[in-house]
Amino acid sequence: MDRIAEEQNACIIAVVGSGMKGTPGVAARVFGAVARGKVNVRMVAQGSSEYNISFVVSEKDGPVAVRALHQEFQLGKTPS
Repeated sequence: MDRIAEEQNACIIAVVGSGMKGTPGVAARVFGAVARGKVNVRMVAQGSSEYNISFVVSEKDGPVAVRALHQEFQLGKTPS
């Protein structure tokens, strides 16, 4: 019989946006950015609406992952 394991100190990150649905390469950009930050993804989930991707990383890696995503998608920058 399989056992259930508990992991502590985890962080859930959700990437949400209406432009995600039907846009090829979004998930690749998300996980590519996180990988370049040397963050290990422990679990991935995507809703059936395709408007979000959620994943779990260690709590200590959460800020690194979020900064990598902001940089990849140019979040927080004002349009020119």
